[in-house]
Amino acid sequence: MLKAVVDTNIFLFEKDALLVPGLSNVSGAVPEDPSDEIFLSAALDAEAHFIVSEDRHLLGLGEFRGIPILGVQEFFELLKKER
Repeated sequence: MLKAVVDTNIFLFEKDALLVPGLSNVSGAVPEDPSDEIFLSAALDAEAHFIVSEDRHLLGLGEFRGIPILGVQEFFELLKKER
């Protein structure tokens, strides 16, 4: 069951993907791991509704400039509720 949900969501993500350059300035947002900042920058550029990650530094932020940062399981639970 979970594999079917994952496969369906991967298909939808690929179909609706938006490629962005990640140029928004987020310098200093993740001082513990600045390499994570590209994900925040890309989310801002894309006007994302969520950031989905298992990275502890990103999850520790909880949200960034109004964009919730969710773990994978939490995101899938949200998708189930939306159906």
